[in-house]
Amino acid sequence: MPATSPAALKARDLLAGLLSKMTFECRVTATETDDTIILSIAGDDSGLLIGRRGQNLDAIQYLLNKAVNRSDAERKMIVVDSEEYRKRREESLLEMAERIREKVKKTQKPLSLAHMNAHDRRIIHLALQDDEALVTKSRGEGEYRKVIVLPAKKGNGAPRNRSRQ
Repeated sequence: MPATSPAALKARDLLAGLLSKMTFECRVTATETDDTIILSIAGDDSGLLIGRRGQNLDAIQYLLNKAVNRSDAERKMIVVDSEEYRKRREESLLEMAERIREKVKKTQKPLSLAHMNAHDRRIIHLALQDDEALVTKSRGEGEYRKVIVLPAKKGNGAPRNRSRQ
């Protein structure tokens, strides 16, 4: 539904102002749910605005969350998206999770994925969590944290409860 809350309008205006100061010619639209404000950016410079693996969008999103939610009693998570990048990224990660699933099951060897942000790691973990033949773990620190996918066996530190179902 279209954004009407003061927090959503403030977030939209802050983002539009920030992009204007960065000399991006973009339109910002805001929609909201009960717990989320979604700011969508449409314009020609979307690739530069998104950044490598969405890093620029993540940084802008972080700043907006801090600026808008610092004083308001009613906190809503702010999601910044450009040209449906977040949806395309999620679909890409789900496809990768399926390829990884098949490869680990076929080879019975652990596979380490590239460094990912927390949101991307969560998508991988959730995509593979119901597969009794696999275990996922996160390893590393900060921006160098990555997902490891292992075959489920005794000795890899992940007791499996087979009675669920």
